[in-house]
Amino acid sequence: MHIGMQQRDGHASMFKSKWWWWEISSSITSLIGLGLVVFILKQVDNQPISSWPYSIQPNSLIAVITTITKASMLVPIASCLSQLKWDHFQYRPNPLNDFQIYDDASRGPWGCIYMICTGHLKAVSAWALALLTLAALGIEPSIQQTIQPRTKQVLLTNVTAQIGRASNYTSKGLTFSFQEEDLLRLQTTILNGAIGSASEPNVFCPELAVRCSWDQFDTLAVCAHYTNTTDVVEVDCRTTNYDTGGNKSPIRDCIFLFPEARPVRLFQQDGGSGMIQIINTSESCAIPDCLFNPTPSDPSQAPCAIPGCLVGPNILNVVRLPSPSLVGRFEAFTITLNWCARVYHNMTASPAGIQASNYTSNPLSYHNITNQDQDIFSFYSNSSARYFNISRLSLLMPSYVIGLFSVPENVTSEMQQNSSPTWRFSTIIYYADLDNFTASLEETLTNQVIRSSSPGDNRDSTMWPGEAYYQETYWLVHWPWVTLPIFEVVATIILLTISIMFTKDQPLFKSSPLAIIFHPLEGSGGNESEYVVQDNSVGSLENLAKSLTVEFKEDGDGLFKLIPVKDEVYKAQVEEVPRHHAELDLPTITST
Repeated sequence: MHIGMQQRDGHASMFKSKWWWWEISSSITSLIGLGLVVFILKQVDNQPISSWPYSIQPNSLIAVITTITKASMLVPIASCLSQLKWDHFQYRPNPLNDFQIYDDASRGPWGCIYMICTGHLKAVSAWALALLTLAALGIEPSIQQTIQPRTKQVLLTNVTAQIGRASNYTSKGLTFSFQEEDLLRLQTTILNGAIGSASEPNVFCPELAVRCSWDQFDTLAVCAHYTNTTDVVEVDCRTTNYDTGGNKSPIRDCIFLFPEARPVRLFQQDGGSGMIQIINTSESCAIPDCLFNPTPSDPSQAPCAIPGCLVGPNILNVVRLPSPSLVGRFEAFTITLNWCARVYHNMTASPAGIQASNYTSNPLSYHNITNQDQDIFSFYSNSSARYFNISRLSLLMPSYVIGLFSVPENVTSEMQQNSSPTWRFSTIIYYADLDNFTASLEETLTNQVIRSSSPGDNRDSTMWPGEAYYQETYWLVHWPWVTLPIFEVVATIILLTISIMFTKDQPLFKSSPLAIIFHPLEGSGGNESEYVVQDNSVGSLENLAKSLTVEFKEDGDGLFKLIPVKDEVYKAQVEEVPRHHAELDLPTITST
């Protein structure tokens, strides 16, 4: 077949009509797809999963768009590689086998790997396109890593967490009328706290919440301190006669002198049963009976005076013996109860109760009586610059508790041996771990003060507002994983632009097999081909192609052909074949 210049010009309009429009459209499609992916990721980033309004989930929608984006992006890459193979032969002679390498690279990753591994190809743009094809394999895994479900705690805006707080304290159990039910509840709570079952503050944390928190706040509280004074207590023992109904029996009477408050007395009966007290106490401040009577209505009568010891720290001195034996093996310690201000920091809770409770305690100074009938007493906190008010009988709380754990003066050694009910509260001190006992007692009394509902004891407690948080599942976007798709799309557009510029003066054949038909290898057509292969196999064609160096240019008739460079051709070594072999239908060198 002979195709002249007019035929070539006739096909020019066809090639022009099939310019790079399809590749440009695909590049625009991939750019739009990438923009949609970024837009969706931006919309769902840090947003709750429940806020997504569509039935298809964001990750599924992104996967669909990513597949379209990748498919569109590979179209210009394949076309550029196909067109560059013609450019590869137009300006310089190259081995004919490179034609096959380019064609394979335009078909997928395996061909690209082979192109990269054949180091004799020096076309940077072709290598870049091959690398983009391989990198495209990582687009789906990369996109899958961009969006992940996570959980976080979110503020509940329609509900408020609350916790008990006391600026004023009016006891429900310690009243002039002594309500037995409230007093019994108070005593039971104190006893439970003494044995380690301390009550908790009054906390409201909604069921929907997983965490409730409160800013720093302070409240009226009771502070308890324990000190082992065994090494500083002085003991003075003497023997005297004890009158037991006309019979005088010698007893050993021991006085234990403490650094503070009243001494403690223990005695042992010499002879007889040899019974001995195993524990005894002394309190620093006794409660006057007049405090439990209403204030006289007659102004001429002076109100009952409040002992100063009730305002200050209340001290319980205790001596206990490990066993009914020698007095020399005693233990002495001091427990102090006093009013204080407790400042909570970063308190958190759950619907089940308190989770973290960090606080500091600060002393209170007695300020004055806020009214003339002495019903209210005010204390001042220097740390928070606030006043705390306590009613008259409520002021007796620390001293009342000290009295509960004191051994009455008329309790004999026989009563202690037989666990008489009149001293069983003090028995707790005898067997308790005093560090835990004191800490639990402090927590129990403070919770009684800041709690109003049962088993709380404060009529005037209030609730301090806090914040409640619930667990929310949301989408978290890892933006670095979007880098690869963005790079792929942008690089593809840049390389497409470069390919268009490089091939602007070439016929646009791309991957069309028609180009091979109309522009064959010179010398391979007609009845007498210059190139003869031994068999009709691809391997034989590849061996022949490796030995040929060709250039894509016009021949003498003005027709573009792959023209061998004669002085660089290495004739294929073939076997002698009969002359009629030339009449066989030999394969042309085409793209596979």
